[in-house]
Amino acid sequence: MSPLATVKENIRRVVHGQPKSRGMTSPLRGSLHHVELRVTDLHTALPAWQWLLAEFGYDELQSWADGTSWKLGATCIVLERSAHPLRHDRRQAGLSHLAFHARDRRRGIVSTHRGRADVGARVR
Repeated sequence: MSPLATVKENIRRVVHGQPKSRGMTSPLRGSLHHVELRVTDLHTALPAWQWLLAEFGYDELQSWADGTSWKLGATCIVLERSAHPLRHDRRQAGLSHLAFHARDRRRGIVSTHRGRADVGARVR
């Protein structure tokens, strides 16, 4: 099994095999299971994603040479070095952006914009 296949299998096991905590219900049908994001420069992208996902309560699930994954509830986010990097243009076909819920919209936006500079993130 390839390293990526092993990581995906481990994520599947954790998400589906984890015992439910008291009061937890199964994920809603149709809710987001995982997102895989490919980046050209993992070394540059990783600090910003680590910071952002920690701010929202995600825990690091796994880390390997070409990526890292995080988990919050039943949702996993995977950041991985692209094997075939292309120049990114948010107007091209594909995912435009991810939007996260925050407890307080104004405080969430302000703290995100303040924190992003500390980790070298750019918001366009």
